[in-house]
Amino acid sequence: FRSLVLTPGFRIPVLPTMEANVFGVMMAGGASSRFFPENKVFADPTGCGRSMVQQAYDRLCAEAPSTGLMDKLGDCCVGREQQWKDFLARGNFYCVTGTDMAEEMKRHLPDAQVLSEPGRRNTLPAILWTMANVETHTPDGTLIVVTGDHVIGDLEVFRSSMALAAEITSTKRAIVTVGISPSKDANEWTAFGAIKSDMSTKYKEAGKILTFEEKPSFEQAEGMIKEGCWAWNSGMFVFKMQLMRELLEEFQPEIFKQYTDIVTALKANDNAAATAAFLSIKPKLPDPRGSGKQVDTS
Repeated sequence: FRSLVLTPGFRIPVLPTMEANVFGVMMAGGASSRFFPENKVFADPTGCGRSMVQQAYDRLCAEAPSTGLMDKLGDCCVGREQQWKDFLARGNFYCVTGTDMAEEMKRHLPDAQVLSEPGRRNTLPAILWTMANVETHTPDGTLIVVTGDHVIGDLEVFRSSMALAAEITSTKRAIVTVGISPSKDANEWTAFGAIKSDMSTKYKEAGKILTFEEKPSFEQAEGMIKEGCWAWNSGMFVFKMQLMRELLEEFQPEIFKQYTDIVTALKANDNAAATAAFLSIKPKLPDPRGSGKQVDTS
């Protein structure tokens, strides 16, 4: 595993066009209970005229000058409009969401491939549901997994980071997770997962992941801040599908079997069997670190 931290000022001089087998995957199926009755992903907290899911789509697919985001979210891209064309093909953007949100999602994202998740099973199953759909036509694909509830002001840093992450997956046997440069306020750390990386063995801007801590305590956060080698977990990942299949087979053989059953069913256009295979994935698993506790299938 490699970690790549979104760092202010990071730029790739010439942004590449993503290859045809690279797909964007946005997870946007949460209940948004803290914002009830409004679902946050359909809101526009920046006032730019685009909902949060539309902004997530724009960051990967849209030509930024046509969206108004460059004007609303800062001058980081002024004079670099040529860098914002042809990054990820619009037809290669998938959104996985709940059945209760699917129709509204299609209205917000008319150009995206909107998939209805058969049931809420946490992060990994949502990714695998989308990956299985992609595998039916592109088994050698690379996935850029993002969320539908981020506000990212510096679009060029974001695209530069995604381009580097895709490069890493093509040159290293690695899953790349994207971190966020953290604050110095220990209280804020308690709301985020944290990634510790070894930057002494880094590939360009990415270091090797040493460990992950889910929502540390205030005291733990103070120690992490002093260490200086931690980043907040963003929930964004980039990986080759072939590597993910290999890792599932090695570390989670039961889920790998369920995943292959989903793929087989989808290829046969047997949606009922695909749904049954997906719903057989348990929402919680034994902690792989041997704590004896049950942890989310994330």
